[in-house]
Amino acid sequence: MKIDLFPKPGEIEGIADITKSLRNDFANSKQFNGAIAFYTINHSILGINAESVLYNPKSFICVDIHIPTDIDKLELLHNSGCNVYLHIFHLDGVKNVKHLMHTKLLYFESNENCTIWNGSHNWTNQALFGPNIESSTRVETTINDPFAVDVRAYLEMIKSICEPFEPRNIPIYKMLQKMLIDTGEGGINAMCAHLEVESVDELMRDNETRVIHCLSLDNNEYNVFKTVGGKIYFIIHEITTNETYLAESEITDVGKIIPNNPQTYNKVIPSRYYFFRGIAEDMSHLEGPSIINNEQLKSLDYHVELRILDYAKDYQLMKALTPTQQKNIIWEEDQNTLHSIRMRGNVNTQNLKIKRKSEHAESLINEARELNTFAGKKLSIDYNLLIEKFEEIRDGNTSK
Repeated sequence: MKIDLFPKPGEIEGIADITKSLRNDFANSKQFNGAIAFYTINHSILGINAESVLYNPKSFICVDIHIPTDIDKLELLHNSGCNVYLHIFHLDGVKNVKHLMHTKLLYFESNENCTIWNGSHNWTNQALFGPNIESSTRVETTINDPFAVDVRAYLEMIKSICEPFEPRNIPIYKMLQKMLIDTGEGGINAMCAHLEVESVDELMRDNETRVIHCLSLDNNEYNVFKTVGGKIYFIIHEITTNETYLAESEITDVGKIIPNNPQTYNKVIPSRYYFFRGIAEDMSHLEGPSIINNEQLKSLDYHVELRILDYAKDYQLMKALTPTQQKNIIWEEDQNTLHSIRMRGNVNTQNLKIKRKSEHAESLINEARELNTFAGKKLSIDYNLLIEKFEEIRDGNTSK
């Protein structure tokens, strides 16, 4: 086994070393497998031998979809015959992180020998040709070395959680990149939800039909919608064709409904498409276009005007997601929402809100009892008074 560090000690960028070594490894190999977080290069810089190695049916490369990955450059790589895979969504059970596939692991194979790269170099101009301070380890060994066996198995595992690159889905990939920016750390207030429509063509017909209204029967989601300029992404299901689309929309207006203040619901909303939201609704049905009257507005907590900016047809990508993956990119599923109940019959929305308030109080009672058992003994804190207040709310004995 031979191990080298790139760049060498004393070298700042190591530009010539790493690019020359990569070209040599492609020239001396028959198969390549790799996982690279970010890809922005033209694959021609990998040398004249790279394309034939990448064309090998056993060769593949996995790349993460997050910016700065260049989807157009991946299309060129795919068109050269390389098996390209995209890591799009996070792993099951992983929460509150950016869900990057951040690996930089390369495997070159020729007969009984192989070369393995592992380090920090992305395949970007910034890493390979720019000012970044990077380091990678290059290992020469045999294909039967336990280290090589582990590397191959790890790369196969990464490939198994990625999606094959599909040129027809390029508009979807680019929109997902925008969505991941908007919904990630530092992004503007954004989220993604399912929307069911009769006809996408009719919805997207012109600038007027692209303006839709979200009408909410519950106040818990208001913080998501209150920022004008915020983004909402919709996974749209077309009922008539069973096709799926991804759409980007922008919040253009929002109004909170205050029951004792007629100014908040005495509004004139033109004939629009609209949908109702409860708490954590999994699927909302687009209705209309029709005029929303003041009596309807009185029963709401707020209404939001959204303008659809862009949309793209999905070719099996969103449908291929596991239930856990879908759950983690949309509003949490809750079939017992105010909207779901409303759609099943004519009901009093005020009573529904009281019911929801009572259910929430019941949950708080259980939590307070647990705290009383734990903290009451260890910290001498008495939660009984708190429990009594929650019970009053649950039983409707207080207006608070």
